[in-house]
Amino acid sequence: MSFLTISARALCIGLLLTTGASAQQPSNGQKTLPPALIRKLLREPHGIEKMSSLIGDVVLNEDEEQWGEHTLATLTRDSDLIVSGQVIERTSSLSEDGDDITSIYDVVAPDVLKGRAVSKVRFITRGGSLTLPNGHVATLTVPASQQLVLNRSYILFLKKQGDFYVLMQGTQGILPIDDERRLHVSSARLGRSLALRRDVEGQREEVIANKIRRDQ
Repeated sequence: MSFLTISARALCIGLLLTTGASAQQPSNGQKTLPPALIRKLLREPHGIEKMSSLIGDVVLNEDEEQWGEHTLATLTRDSDLIVSGQVIERTSSLSEDGDDITSIYDVVAPDVLKGRAVSKVRFITRGGSLTLPNGHVATLTVPASQQLVLNRSYILFLKKQGDFYVLMQGTQGILPIDDERRLHVSSARLGRSLALRRDVEGQREEVIANKIRRDQ
């Protein structure tokens, strides 16, 4: 199964389905569907659109990552491409089976720390927001999509998969760079990797870039 058609079956537990407030909805605008119905819909083609036909706009939250513990050295070793640059564009789409949402991100004029020099990098990850054919909005939030903000700069660890690159180890493949060109990741998820945080927290971007170039 390709990355673009990964099923959203992992979302069957702990989904929050949100719609605008109305006379039939609670005052906080939130409504939940029975877990059995969620599982049933996400096993069917176009399950997300079927949910929206029941409640309107849909928000799916997936909060867990299970990538293990990684360090800067292991991410560097296992990545096909590592770049430092600004994420400037995001395009979200439904998977072919209609049960998942993925987003393509573009990084223009990146500083390539490992791999072949390129003028633009395009990578894909789960998560995003889009308007369904029926006019309702569907949003899938996962840790990686929450971490990526347009016009912010990152060091990104990527793996080639088919025609696209994908993030290495989920949020551990995303190192945010602040306005002073330092990596402040204590508030980032990073897949709960304490070892990776120890490697990069507070370091200047060029220091980490030099380590990556040296250790690849």
